[in-house]
Amino acid sequence: MLYAAFSHLAYTQHACFDRIIAELPDGEDLRERVVELIVTHGGGYGRDMVLSAELYALAVRDERYRALIQNWMERSRASLARYFPPELAPMIDALQEGLVLHSLLALTGACREHDSHCPAQTRRPVHGLLRDRSLHGHMGLAHPRHP
Repeated sequence: MLYAAFSHLAYTQHACFDRIIAELPDGEDLRERVVELIVTHGGGYGRDMVLSAELYALAVRDERYRALIQNWMERSRASLARYFPPELAPMIDALQEGLVLHSLLALTGACREHDSHCPAQTRRPVHGLLRDRSLHGHMGLAHPRHP
């Protein structure tokens, strides 16, 4: 039953993430959407981060849960690879996940959703990672790389 609950969590969190990425208006700078996902904790899916942290802890100890997380990461990276160069999708995924996790756990110094400095603090690493907007022709425009 625990595995089924965590499977549902992984499915619903990925579906939310995928929907947020897919609902980009044409011409929007995708780097700014990544910043928004981090700053707003994915429009609310960050509230499930406590459960995600529990899943991460289980995955360290149990191969079934590690496989579940691996599948979730692969789906998230596939969602990102529709818009960004595939080789950058794992880095974007890790940056997004790590910054959200840190913002929820840190007592001080981390970017908080209602912190007016948060978008600027988050923008630096995102834009640093994705500084070449010309990669693969149209990176940075809100339409999929693969139809």
